[in-house]
Amino acid sequence: MDRFMVVTGGGTAEHDKAWIRGHLPDDGSVTITDESTKWCSIGVWGPMARELMRVATDDDVSSTGFPYLTARHISIGEIPALALRISYVGELGWEVYAPFEFGRKLWDALWEAGRHKGVVAAGLGAFDSLRLEKGYRLWGNELHTEYNPFEAGIGFAVRMRKGDFIGRDALALARKNGLTRKLCCMTLDLPDTVVMGKEPILVDDTRRRLRDQRELRLLHRPGHRPRVPAHRALETRHCRRDRILR
Repeated sequence: MDRFMVVTGGGTAEHDKAWIRGHLPDDGSVTITDESTKWCSIGVWGPMARELMRVATDDDVSSTGFPYLTARHISIGEIPALALRISYVGELGWEVYAPFEFGRKLWDALWEAGRHKGVVAAGLGAFDSLRLEKGYRLWGNELHTEYNPFEAGIGFAVRMRKGDFIGRDALALARKNGLTRKLCCMTLDLPDTVVMGKEPILVDDTRRRLRDQRELRLLHRPGHRPRVPAHRALETRHCRRDRILR
């Protein structure tokens, strides 16, 4: 029997669970069990993440012993944990999972391991800022049903040769027709400008009106980039069919 652990965003968990359940086969060959309340998770991310993990565990966390996009059962002190070598902030890191009852002990152990290495307790704001700086997409912001994966810049994740899957025909047609819009990164010249997202952007503000509504851009997710001397945001750029996107 094959088993899979599906990890999704906290804000979209119910959406994703409903979608999966709505597409389960009728023969009962596939089941889904929500274990969200059974686990806690702490992200150990940053350039010193490996040094912290080396203090926290006796398990091998080297790049060869624990490669990117792999998972290992490890021990952090007396805490049984599942570590995923993945980071959503564009830096080296792990997601560390443990049974919920070990949550406080896990936090204390990781904090102590990184206390002399400059570890900080960072929240969602820092998380969102860094993933934007890296250009990582987020469902509900840069990714949603209005755009296909090729427009969103994640066409590399679509395996058209693996056989049939939900939406394959639509994606094949979209790829054949080519892009008329794509997700782009932009910088804001005025750092004091307050933008919240979903604002429309005029391609050329010297025009008194748009000649084509597809020349309108939509701002998705603005934010401050601590390591980049400008505010950045992701936007979807529309264009006429005869315009080359770069």
